[in-house]
Amino acid sequence: VADITAAIDDVSADGDEDRKESHETPLLDLVTPLGSNAEIALILSSLRRHDEYTYDHSINVGLLSICLGRFIGWRGRDLHEFGTAALIHDVGKLYTPLEILNKPGRLTPQEWVVMKRHPRDGYDILLEGGVGSAIAPYIALEHHTAPDGTGYPPLSYPPEEMHEGSRIVKLADVYDAFTTIRPYRSQTRPREVLKMLAKQRGTHFDADLVDAFIEMMGEYPIATTLKLRSGRIA
Repeated sequence: VADITAAIDDVSADGDEDRKESHETPLLDLVTPLGSNAEIALILSSLRRHDEYTYDHSINVGLLSICLGRFIGWRGRDLHEFGTAALIHDVGKLYTPLEILNKPGRLTPQEWVVMKRHPRDGYDILLEGGVGSAIAPYIALEHHTAPDGTGYPPLSYPPEEMHEGSRIVKLADVYDAFTTIRPYRSQTRPREVLKMLAKQRGTHFDADLVDAFIEMMGEYPIATTLKLRSGRIA
């Protein structure tokens, strides 16, 4: 995240081209062929100024989504375009007040109404602004909708017509959200989150993508603590 932040600062600034190129990172290299580097950097810079957690979360979800996309066989332009969309899936939160984004307790029904606007807001922002990715508005819109049609916002088309990238981002979004410390709940162990995803495969999450995600992360993902038969802690 620190390396990507440095690259975003350079792309967003008016510095010389040599300095910008010296801070390029693999993740930003991924979207460069689309010619959207500056636009993506400006969006992420805006998120960073608005809310540091949303910014970090966007980078994490982008990384996890790109990894899963590669794991299931996406390559080339499809992966580039998807990587762009995954990075900025939460751009609609620019319109969500900070007192709601960072509220330490449970949201009221009225606050939930405001929170649930961010996918639609993101869709509107990206559809109007354009970032070199035709799928970005739809991934912003669909990333909280489940395969069974539950979630938000209500779509005007069947969930079967959702982009597969939206299902990937939904998985990555939930995994990162639960494994990160937030003001309103404690951090959940990665393995427990994978178990939760497995229980909800086919309903809240695409079954094949859940299986691929668990295989990619490993049965005992990074940060898992194990007690071995010898009694030693790993």
